[in-house]
Amino acid sequence: MIAVSHPGKIGDCLYTLPTVRELCKIYNCKADFYTSECCKPIADFLNQQECINDVIIPNDYKIDNYGCGVQPWNMPIPANNYSMIYQLGFKVV
Repeated sequence: MIAVSHPGKIGDCLYTLPTVRELCKIYNCKADFYTSECCKPIADFLNQQECINDVIIPNDYKIDNYGCGVQPWNMPIPANNYSMIYQLGFKVV
């Protein structure tokens, strides 16, 4: 299984879905999707996507600011649980 993250905002998070679908197709698996509290309103929608195994909002991720997307861009994901991790948050404007 792979992990994909995007901490937010809602619209930007939704724009990652084609990328998640393609990654799942390449790896022939589903993905756990990591996001922040900012995207909690769309968690049910994300869970309904065929390519997503589970939506995870890590308790240890703290939002610093809402500059370019939600920051920090990288989310805490346990590396040992996945064959590959993709951090799709915005690093810079």
